[in-house]
Amino acid sequence: MAWYRAGTVSCTQNSTTVTGTGTAFAANARVGDAFMGPDGRWYEVVNVASDTVLSIQPAYLGATVAVGTYALAPMQGYVKDSADALRTLVNKFGALAANLADYIPDATAISGLIPSWNSSSSMTFSSGSAALVTGAKINVAAAITVSGLTGLATSSWYYAYLYLNGSVAQIELVTTAPSSPYLGSARSKTGDTSRRFLGAFRTNTSGGLMRFDIDASNIFNYQEDVTVAPLLVLSAGAAQAATVVSLSSVVPVTTRTAKIAVINTGTPTAFIYPADALSSIFFSQSAGGRASIVVPTNASQQIAYGHGNATGAALYIDVQGYGMDR
Repeated sequence: MAWYRAGTVSCTQNSTTVTGTGTAFAANARVGDAFMGPDGRWYEVVNVASDTVLSIQPAYLGATVAVGTYALAPMQGYVKDSADALRTLVNKFGALAANLADYIPDATAISGLIPSWNSSSSMTFSSGSAALVTGAKINVAAAITVSGLTGLATSSWYYAYLYLNGSVAQIELVTTAPSSPYLGSARSKTGDTSRRFLGAFRTNTSGGLMRFDIDASNIFNYQEDVTVAPLLVLSAGAAQAATVVSLSSVVPVTTRTAKIAVINTGTPTAFIYPADALSSIFFSQSAGGRASIVVPTNASQQIAYGHGNATGAALYIDVQGYGMDR
């Protein structure tokens, strides 16, 4: 079995949490697998929480890495268990097992269909294909441009869906949010399983699409001034205790990953915490320092921050982008 290396990971020294970007841990990692971290050391996988979060032991020994390479390797015992299970299946079902793939559709597969910004009223999705919850596949032979997007609601989320209009693949952009993932991170339009979710997009105060691009790590990057609202989500924050900050105005409900710039213009060290684990430091930034990091959010698109002490504290947080989970 090939080792799994898709996407990148963020690891914090002395933390057991590994946060992925562009990863699919739920389908490709198992408890007991070996995790080679960005520091080149080997760790044991002890929990697979989601497509983008897993836990390791011992706690990460290397220096904190915001975007690093990794590898997940199945251990011999896992391979043996899988082989034994397959042998039992073949013995029990004979020829049917050989054709099992014909009966189990891949309802999560998506290839290509990468969005690109053309203007405040137009964007293009590259060619590719996507499977629906039923397992049926929609093939897109040529890029699709969605244009004429005028009169959109201001400062709102819009969601793109791929569907078939007769036999022609088309994309709609609407305010109806997708349903919860039906498998992995794959989503359908709420109330309509014939439409596959492709991405979430924010409009500006004029009702135009905010400028963006998609990087190799499958991160949606805003190409706007991140130092002003709405992308500036914390201005001169001075709290000492861990304090929750909402990113929901610029990070959609379809992801649990945000890319942020952390700028500490104060004198004490500043800390970033997971909003669901306020006692666990995810990242620290010394006085006068600046960093761009990928952080996990909770289900409400929140993170938290705090300082070593409140005297002279001043932290700024700019949202630079988010994970294109789909």
